[in-house]
Amino acid sequence: MSIIISFNCVEWDKGREISSDDDFDFNTLDIPTKCKLITTIVRNDRFCEGSLVSDFDPGLILKILESMEKKINESKGLNSKLSRNKK
Repeated sequence: MSIIISFNCVEWDKGREISSDDDFDFNTLDIPTKCKLITTIVRNDRFCEGSLVSDFDPGLILKILESMEKKINESKGLNSKLSRNKK
């Protein structure tokens, strides 16, 4: 499966707002927006060396990926693998 979303990640202010909000609920976003967030975070490292590592440390990328997994599994009618492993 391939997802290609054309957008200007440098000028996508909404992405900066979302990623800087520690209490943001990523479950409120659709899959394409989550993909845009990850793309923006990774691309930002090109302009600001070390920013990718700083986004991994507080768990930002993990939160986005877990939310993505949850959304995909909900659409398939499955429980999250990560949630089951935490029990």
